Amino acid sequence: MLSISEETRRAVETEIAAEARVSGAYYILIICACGVATLGLLQSSAAVVIGAMLISPLMGPILGMGLSLAMVEPRGFRRALVTLALGALLAVLASVIIVWASPLNEATPEILARTRPTLLDLVVAILSGVVAAYVTITRKGGVIAGVAIATALMPPLAVTGYGLATGSPTIAGGAFLLFMTNVVAILGCVFVVARLFGFKPAHKIQARWQELGLAAAILIFALPLGFSLRDIAVEARQTHRARSAIERQFTNGKPRIDDLRIAIEDGALKSVKAVVITPGFVSDLGGKVSAALDGVPEVDVQQILTAQGEREEKTPGGALGNQALAGSSEPPSPEQHLRDLLGGVGAVEGVRRDGRRLTAMVRLEGKADLADYQALEAAADRLSPTMDIRLIPPLMPLPAIPFVEGRSVLDGAAERNARTAAWALARWGIKEVAIEGFASPGRNGATAADRRVAMKRGQSVAEILTNQGMGVTEITAIVPPLRDGAASSLWRVDIRPRGEVRPVLDGPARP
Repeated sequence: MLSISEETRRAVETEIAAEARVSGAYYILIICACGVATLGLLQSSAAVVIGAMLISPLMGPILGMGLSLAMVEPRGFRRALVTLALGALLAVLASVIIVWASPLNEATPEILARTRPTLLDLVVAILSGVVAAYVTITRKGGVIAGVAIATALMPPLAVTGYGLATGSPTIAGGAFLLFMTNVVAILGCVFVVARLFGFKPAHKIQARWQELGLAAAILIFALPLGFSLRDIAVEARQTHRARSAIERQFTNGKPRIDDLRIAIEDGALKSVKAVVITPGFVSDLGGKVSAALDGVPEVDVQQILTAQGEREEKTPGGALGNQALAGSSEPPSPEQHLRDLLGGVGAVEGVRRDGRRLTAMVRLEGKADLADYQALEAAADRLSPTMDIRLIPPLMPLPAIPFVEGRSVLDGAAERNARTAAWALARWGIKEVAIEGFASPGRNGATAADRRVAMKRGQSVAEILTNQGMGVTEITAIVPPLRDGAASSLWRVDIRPRGEVRPVLDGPARP
């Protein structure tokens, strides 16, 4: 048990009680702090946001709630709670007004960083709460500025107002949850530290019902946070699992995962999207990551290749036996750059250079699909910014374009497949296609509604292809007889090339 003098205890009680009351100065500090925080967030200025943290007017009522809880004083707890609630509401309203009036309304990195609390945020709030309670009770204010910065109560409220002003409930809800995380953690720490310093109710037996009531209130207050932290723990575990699955696919050095986003449904991974910076290309990366994650249905991993380190990893002799340029003072040509890029994962089967455009027929090893070739072209194009790189993949089936049963709108995966199909058709020199939209019939056979769904599906794909520069000559609605177990194959669109397929270097090149 830590101890302080009775005089110090009374002084602490008086000081905290005064800071937990509503006053004109409190409202002014709230508005100023929120204004500074909101403008700093909109400008993505960390220095300005830190300035808003230093004002920290909300620490007073939180300390008052914690001390009242320790001493079982319901009136003091309610008074501090009302002060905190009014301050938070005023801060959110001020933020909404500022965002509405400001010409800046883009979600900056500083805003997005406060839209979802993590376990680290909880740990920081707990440690900050311990320090805040200690320096307040012992009247050692030398580190109070650091505590104000670490607790960061005002920026989450400013982001909550931003989310409401811009119609983004996800941003508003996530930021408010971060605020609640900080409040609950600090409140609990103040209660524990106050009890350690001897702040207890004068009549413990008579106050037992009050203590139980306040404990129940704080439990209800913290319940949403508990559910959120459970979801955060699941997300952290699945994020680590996805990151590890991606890293294991690269044997030529650990990649840098620049952006990783996952979607979870019922505790399981539903989709994985990532941007990977790597010195070596991996074919069929999406399929390999999906298999490593027990068949996650949607995996989209974009590979960005770096020129640095490639020539150090390659031995003399590329995919076709070309001599490497090791030891040469001249930079590699675009053709050599492409061969080095494919060393170990594929081969260049022909090259044509026309000014700034380099067209090459390539073949990747393993089970590479058209999306892999499209990603490889994008990566090669980045490595040679002065050249226009066009890669021609070998002939292979176009990617499937499935639809959800009963729907005619493309989802994200189907739209990407349609764009990939348009890219491959252009590289093969195909200018026009016919489209067949399928739909499954009802129990009594095909109906007009079934044909409308099939036609709308074809039109959805045709719109994507047309926007990519492909000519669509015909759209057909097909509703074949329903067979057992074949219904899912009728929720799709097929693309039929028109004319000669010419995946050769002298064929027409299209964007």
